[in-house]
Amino acid sequence: MPRVHVSVAFLLTATLSCSTAEATQTGQTYFAHGAQSVYAALLPQPGHAQFYGYTLFYEAGSVRDDDGDQVDGIEAQAIAMAPRVVYTWKPTLWGFKMSTGAFATVLSAGIQTPEGEDFDTGGFDVGIEPLYLTRSFGNWHTMFGTSLYAPWGSYDADSPVNSTLNRFGGSLNANLTWTPTPRWDASLAWGYEFAGRNRDTQYRDGATTGVTFGLGYRASADRKWDLGISGFQTLQVEDDRQSGHVVEDKRTRKFAIGPKVGYWMTPSSAVFFQVQKELEVRNAPQGEYYWLMFAFPLWGS
Repeated sequence: MPRVHVSVAFLLTATLSCSTAEATQTGQTYFAHGAQSVYAALLPQPGHAQFYGYTLFYEAGSVRDDDGDQVDGIEAQAIAMAPRVVYTWKPTLWGFKMSTGAFATVLSAGIQTPEGEDFDTGGFDVGIEPLYLTRSFGNWHTMFGTSLYAPWGSYDADSPVNSTLNRFGGSLNANLTWTPTPRWDASLAWGYEFAGRNRDTQYRDGATTGVTFGLGYRASADRKWDLGISGFQTLQVEDDRQSGHVVEDKRTRKFAIGPKVGYWMTPSSAVFFQVQKELEVRNAPQGEYYWLMFAFPLWGS
């Protein structure tokens, strides 16, 4: 299966701006840490296009502050869906294959606080992946590229919940996949996201980096069933800013891990389900991610 990835953040930290918990305003990202857990460095073959579909349900039972302590009385949920298409060009560049992609995301989010409940549903973002470079060296596969994000949907600065971040952004990506045998695969996916300023609130989230990991084993005799684990570690490496002024002690940090299971219909068509439980969180909601991801070829020549 070409890499399971969508360069948008389904993290609930990208949907909340609750005045009762300033921690939920920080570390907001488009990049979906945790999604690139299956053959992260592989994309379609030259002349071929691939469709990817992603659905995520996220449920947070608490919000954590800078010390990891719980902020009382806040719970949240979000569900997101994102279609994505990637095409690999026939020409190569210095031995590297070249791919281009595009995606869009819709999001529905809700939050419960002592002050009441709020919900919002709408567009989250649209984006392009202008160029990915991929190359294999035996059983080792590499990928490098960028993603660009633009806001989509309406934004209300006075609302506790918004489905869009109301800013532009971009990310640098580098992935590595190892396939020692036809049954085993292991992947690491690194992302570094830089953010623009919210056009209404003048709030700018600090840059965030993170690594997603995945390990899979084709357990059945026909190698159709795929069992494994996945997770991610993220770290905000730059302070947020409000109207140009540094917002201190609000850097986000997260670690999550859990099982995944997949089924391969063909060598390029599969469906995967994975659960990731957040075990360590700072300045963000803490909960569980439930991913349903699939991919299939669109055309090729």
